[in-house]
Amino acid sequence: MNTRVLLCVALTVLMNFQCSKKMHPTESSEIMNVAPLLPSSNLNLTLKVSRVELNAVINTIVTTSFAEGFTIDEGYKIQTRIFGPVDMQTLNNAILTSIPLQVEITPSGMFSQLKVKGQIEIQLSTSLDIFQDKLLNKTELVAHNWISKPVLNVMGLNIPIELIANRIIKKYKSIICENIDQAIQSNIDLNKIKRSTLSFFEKPLYSTDDGIIHVFASPLEYALGPMSMSANELIIPVMLYFESVISELRPDDLKNDPSFSIRPFFNPKSSFNIQSRIPIPYLEQLVRENVENQTFGSGISKVTVGKISMRGEAKTLQVQMALSGAFNGKMELYFDPVYDKNSKKIDLLNLKLKTIQGPKMEKIIFSLIKGIAENKLKNTIEDQINANLTDYVSNILHMLSGTEILEGVFLDGQLIEYEIKDIRFYNYRMYFTISSSVNMQAQVKKINTGKLILNKF
Repeated sequence: MNTRVLLCVALTVLMNFQCSKKMHPTESSEIMNVAPLLPSSNLNLTLKVSRVELNAVINTIVTTSFAEGFTIDEGYKIQTRIFGPVDMQTLNNAILTSIPLQVEITPSGMFSQLKVKGQIEIQLSTSLDIFQDKLLNKTELVAHNWISKPVLNVMGLNIPIELIANRIIKKYKSIICENIDQAIQSNIDLNKIKRSTLSFFEKPLYSTDDGIIHVFASPLEYALGPMSMSANELIIPVMLYFESVISELRPDDLKNDPSFSIRPFFNPKSSFNIQSRIPIPYLEQLVRENVENQTFGSGISKVTVGKISMRGEAKTLQVQMALSGAFNGKMELYFDPVYDKNSKKIDLLNLKLKTIQGPKMEKIIFSLIKGIAENKLKNTIEDQINANLTDYVSNILHMLSGTEILEGVFLDGQLIEYEIKDIRFYNYRMYFTISSSVNMQAQVKKINTGKLILNKF
């Protein structure tokens, strides 16, 4: 995909930060015993393939695979080629295909110079199912119809031999069906698909501009819904169930062994639930860069902000701030992050201030420090948190605007709604879930038949 639309205790986290910023918590705090649950998501994608591309694929397979022909028990050799348009229909998870073929039957031995020619339309039904991560498929030749009845040319005379040809076709259909099923089994390797997708998900789907925070994802299940056919295209419902996390490193608990299934239903609405695990030291460092060593106020009421440290507990963010000037000491500030559905942002509410070191504070100095907390400090923290949300929405909208996710496959859709849930702190991390609803579809505009794995039938 070109578009790239997903833990341990505090000491382990700090030892493993691999970035240029130094992010060290300065004080210990009581931590929760249980981490927030990691929610799952489901991506429901309508994949559309045009009949033109399908026919090109079928023509490539038939032309390449049937070129050498078939030899059946009695020594008859059958060679075929497509001579007209292919028709395809679907019924749940069965594919019904009508293929018009030019047929040439050649006897063996002394009659090998005699050739039977005719035009026939064969109707194939291929049923698909998945059981215990194994693809089960069975192809049957359900009917055949002679468009041009078979004739044997003997000394310039065309002799109709439809009855004999039908007996040969009866033998021929079992061979072609068996070989089609063998080709499907060898070309659609679910274990190979699993390895390929897991390799893709090893890389972050998205990274912040500073290269520190990433979106990691891990698939849980791949599923197909009931296929359908319109006048112009094959419609394949694809469902991907996965977990995703926003973090600086891939979490140890974000690791799954995905399974495969076929489901009898499909809901086009997708639900994304990305759990954010932003390290408090990361936010702390960004706040330090914007607030530390700055002086506020005037005259004898000037206060300089010194060292800042942050931690979180339950649903409250705690900020410790060293001050000098009109007040020499330390203050502790408490904020409750709350999501505002109207502004689509996280706000820091319910500010509380507490002196933990220093003399009694005058009212004017208290008002100044409160102003620093409510404006500069609060706004800086909010801006850093909400920047992640803005990036998330921006990347989703970009991904849904005709992005080529695979060669020849383009993604479109709409972001219906999103919100933030379950904000709380655990092990020096700010946890929250970005929950969104999306409708999406993919159009296969070009299939590179040169990359198909074609096996001789």
